[in-house]
Amino acid sequence: RRRHRFLGEYVHVDVSGEFSLFGKLTITAIYFAFWVFLMFPNWFLPIGRPGIALGGGLSMVVVRYVLLILGHGPSFDAPKVIILEPLFLLFGLMLTTIYLEKMERGGLFDKLRDSLDDPVNWKRSAKIMLMSTIGSAAVMNDSVVLIFSGVVVDLCVRHKVANSLPYLLSLATTANTGSALTMTGNPQNILIVSLAYDDISWTEFLMNMVIPVTAASIINAAMLFLYYSGELFPGSSGFFECFGIIFNGNRTPEMLAQEHAYHARNVAKQTDVEEQSGGWSVWSKIQIVLITIFLVCFAVGLDVCVTSICA
Repeated sequence: RRRHRFLGEYVHVDVSGEFSLFGKLTITAIYFAFWVFLMFPNWFLPIGRPGIALGGGLSMVVVRYVLLILGHGPSFDAPKVIILEPLFLLFGLMLTTIYLEKMERGGLFDKLRDSLDDPVNWKRSAKIMLMSTIGSAAVMNDSVVLIFSGVVVDLCVRHKVANSLPYLLSLATTANTGSALTMTGNPQNILIVSLAYDDISWTEFLMNMVIPVTAASIINAAMLFLYYSGELFPGSSGFFECFGIIFNGNRTPEMLAQEHAYHARNVAKQTDVEEQSGGWSVWSKIQIVLITIFLVCFAVGLDVCVTSICA
């Protein structure tokens, strides 16, 4: 197993009984304190949940060493107990996410914003689902939600929707299902790979997960479309009419009115858009090249942690 590269002959032994009462109370207090910090991350310092989790982990290592010196706890070999690969992956993907956020304006994300827009509500929701699924599989689900939640809200404001929840849930739920597609989609996947497999490549993991992720995505989309049919299919009278709208291209009078209003706004803004549009910016082209290299490195079997940090 991969973790044997770090653990060697280490075998986990339960040493909870070797703590004194003071040691147990100290560990318990730190554990629950940082859980409170994670639930309310803006109460104290605006460092975010990743910073709080890192602080909690470091605090626990330091406190365990202090307890050992004071005779209130057993020895603690952190390098052998901590599985490093998920931490490396998270660090690299956090850096990659910051890069994407910093290059958001005038870059590839401007094009993605325009591509997500659509006068038809259910099509707009479906585009958000597709973007979220692909993005969370390539980078990480938390990063995709953080980056694109503002885009989704902006689209809701632009179209003056009565209920933005269907579109935000389209983003959040498919980010979860899509993240299961690759080992870089979420930290749990890289942890599973580290513990349960001798050697599995990024593409092999993807091929194993294509069918379950596709099935989960279809079920998720169907549930959202049915539950929020009133918002996504305005004027529809039931399941079969929604089915006909999706697969036969039918339109209700309310949907036609929305499309006419959308195209009327576009015509009014067409002159301004033509003046401002300069095609693909340099940043857009650079981002496409870097993201392509990023995915190719994964596909050819390079270490995902090193690739993420290098990217």
